[in-house]
Amino acid sequence: MTRHVIDPGHGPIPGRGRSSQYGVRGPRLGLDESAIAWRLAAQVQRYLGSNAILTREEGDNPSLGERAEVARTGGASSFLSLHANGAGAGSRGSEAFVHTRANPASVELAERVQHELHQLGHPGHGVMRADMAVLTPEALGQEVAACLVEVDNLMDPGGEQRLGDDRELDTLARALARAVVGMERLGRGTVARGLDEIAPPVFDPSNPVQWIIDLSAWLRQRLLFTVGISDASIFPHSSIAHLEFDWTDGNTYTGSGFYISPSRILTAGHNVIDSDGSATNMRIRAGRTRGVSVNDVTLRDTRFFHAHPSWTAPYTSRDFDMAVIEVPVGPTDGRYFSIEEQRMSPVGGMAVCGYAGAGVDSTIQHMDTGYIVDVLAETYTYNIETRRGTSGGPVFYFDDALNPIATGHNVARQRPGTPAGADADVNVGCRLTDAKIAWIWTHGFSVYFDYEQAVLRSDNSTTATLAQIVAFFGANPGKRIDIVGHASPEGGTALNQRLSDNRAEAVAAHLRANGLGGRIRNVRGDGESFGAAHVAAQYPADRRAVVLPV
Repeated sequence: MTRHVIDPGHGPIPGRGRSSQYGVRGPRLGLDESAIAWRLAAQVQRYLGSNAILTREEGDNPSLGERAEVARTGGASSFLSLHANGAGAGSRGSEAFVHTRANPASVELAERVQHELHQLGHPGHGVMRADMAVLTPEALGQEVAACLVEVDNLMDPGGEQRLGDDRELDTLARALARAVVGMERLGRGTVARGLDEIAPPVFDPSNPVQWIIDLSAWLRQRLLFTVGISDASIFPHSSIAHLEFDWTDGNTYTGSGFYISPSRILTAGHNVIDSDGSATNMRIRAGRTRGVSVNDVTLRDTRFFHAHPSWTAPYTSRDFDMAVIEVPVGPTDGRYFSIEEQRMSPVGGMAVCGYAGAGVDSTIQHMDTGYIVDVLAETYTYNIETRRGTSGGPVFYFDDALNPIATGHNVARQRPGTPAGADADVNVGCRLTDAKIAWIWTHGFSVYFDYEQAVLRSDNSTTATLAQIVAFFGANPGKRIDIVGHASPEGGTALNQRLSDNRAEAVAAHLRANGLGGRIRNVRGDGESFGAAHVAAQYPADRRAVVLPV
């Protein structure tokens, strides 16, 4: 069965029936609607994969009835017809249409399309009803969710320029694909399926090649989670950390987290504080596999654990379930996950990775792949398994340059009505919205130093941290810079004050050398900021300078 049908409007030849040739043309570049619709539809199909087909070839122009027939005979669940508006100069925005006799699913698809395009900054004009022949329920099938969307105004010079830009079309395609995938209805409140509940694909004698592809993907998915990552020193797995928490109730709990810089780990807020207490100290093992880690560090001062300010008693909401941990030891190669808002993620290719319990070896990284299903204001759901212990692990995908991009982190919760730790959990991710990313960087960037040293280290983590700082302030020209130096409590108060001053100045000198001198507002040392209460194992976390955006 074909799940999704994408209809590129019009065509480059005279149409059969009432399908017009070309559609509208742009006023300056002469771009025609049919070519833009084809390119956009092909991109949407690429993101949706084998579950989607197009209603026409690039050089064809079938009738409106023939287009609808593709959905009806293929048993499609959705039909999306793509067009560009001809409203004239000065008009911008998308329009979504459903038939006057449209079913509720069609209205929901149109609303999802408008929501996704609005997230890109496109003014929306709501969902409109019209007797469009290509959307006729009887021709498509009464259960098909059908929508026609005018993605932008081709007759406006600015709209024509946008629609002629490959990057703009790619962004539109991702948004439209997300809207279509959302109709698969695995959305709000969906519970995970355990691996033993995910059946292998059924053999299809009419398409044996696709069955082999699907079976291979199923076997790989099962293997990755069951057996685990064999070599977690490979990026990005080296940047995923096994977290072990000593709790105020006297017990020890585990979770997952991941580096978003060499000095910051992102995890779930309920890993560091919850209704039953909080962590008193934490052991962090980056890239752990079968008991071996690429880096270990222990933090005993809870002032290095920052739960999101909305994550407060009684801790019933998971909407802002997020925490940042400051760490003095980063990945050995200095690499870390880039973080982006969810609107930037593609429909396919996402993964969840972390350290799961519930019957599998919790010292081994486990990964599962799938796609995001339902996107809410602060969370999203996805169609793959997570288990207790993976909370805080990254939900990520790879960009075109194979860089891992984190859309958020996993928030594992117990499936209702089952014993704790015995099964898969609800598939919920906490989104990295722009507001949350901004909150993360209010904690700044830490540059760490050797014992009694104020010279910038040349290791990979320090180099990567300094590069991230320069890039961050380059991308945020409105931000000023405060630099605060710190020292551990050995060596006497006067020496430690000088060390903290010099450490702050060493970072400031680096930023001045990289063109940021005019942005620096304050450089100071705070001496033994955490006091003599720190034990020796905590001293490496004290020897630092913090760069704060203000």
